Amino acid sequence: RPRRRLGLVAAAAVAVAAVVASTSIGATLLLGSSNETPSADQTGGPTAPSEQPATIPVTLDTPAIPYIQDGVLHLASAAIPTTADQIRRGGDSVLVTDNFSSSPEGDAVARSWILRGGQLVPLPFLDDSVVALSLDGTLVVALSHPVSTTTRLTVHDLAEATEVGAIDLATPGSCCESGSVTLLGFDKSGRVFYNEGDRSFVWVPQTIEPTAITGAPGDIAQVGPQGVLAVSGDYGSSTKRVLGEVSESGAFGGGQEFTMPDPTEPASWSPSGKVVAYTANSGPVVAPRDPSTGPVRLDVGSMVFSHFVGFESETDLLLVAREGRRNNLLRCATSGSCVVIEEMGGLNALDNWVFPFL
Repeated sequence: RPRRRLGLVAAAAVAVAAVVASTSIGATLLLGSSNETPSADQTGGPTAPSEQPATIPVTLDTPAIPYIQDGVLHLASAAIPTTADQIRRGGDSVLVTDNFSSSPEGDAVARSWILRGGQLVPLPFLDDSVVALSLDGTLVVALSHPVSTTTRLTVHDLAEATEVGAIDLATPGSCCESGSVTLLGFDKSGRVFYNEGDRSFVWVPQTIEPTAITGAPGDIAQVGPQGVLAVSGDYGSSTKRVLGEVSESGAFGGGQEFTMPDPTEPASWSPSGKVVAYTANSGPVVAPRDPSTGPVRLDVGSMVFSHFVGFESETDLLLVAREGRRNNLLRCATSGSCVVIEEMGGLNALDNWVFPFL
């Protein structure tokens, strides 16, 4: 059974930037008031009193997206201890995953929790899986390996904790061998996208057969609220991207094109999907979905852009930029202006910050 290798699978998924929608977190997750102390049940048992965190004050500088810093999940006024090292969000759902279990009695399998009522509730049916959350937060897809020669994709309804559909692919369970499966995620209609070897596929969970994607200029690199982002050429060597859509028959229809300076650079979508943020040769930019509108450069001043964190709203997004050897968290408006909202420390300190998948 795959164990720590799953962390490598997840890392491979990051390399092709599996997308989780950059939607605003709904009011149902704005947990409590300043005198409440939400707790986390990580193992299914009671939380020790010493692990009860104090809530943090809500300020104008507090990011309006969930994030983990130094082993604590922050969302609005809530601060919840966690061993998770990944966050996924969609709709009103926040899903966290611990790919390297730190529990003394654990066996290093990946574990996932859903944030409900101020607590992280374990989802054992996602154990030992690489996961992706649907854009509306109602479904989750798990990639697992029941045997070493098979890759299984299973879609679950989160509210009911029931299986919606599953398929087995005759592909070995490895992240790095030629022909392995890379999970990309859901589109806005609830279809699942993945790459298998040098081909891309789309799967409707209620059906038993996936559909091969045709007509794309290369592999599908990301999936978001406005469709799919295809590589124009070989992934890892081509910096050109085409933002398009995939029909029910699997045919890719291209639209907006842009070029990134890094062949593995991911893009980030606004909640509606009408604005895409990416890195151009001039630095970070945002571009409306309308191809007739040119990109707007985000002004990070003398700092050097590092990476996008995600959209907080339709008009504001977060990114990380360096000044010397120090990193800063910036809030940028889609009009181009940016302000520093948090000093994040040196390069090694970035390992202590976890933001949602793009």
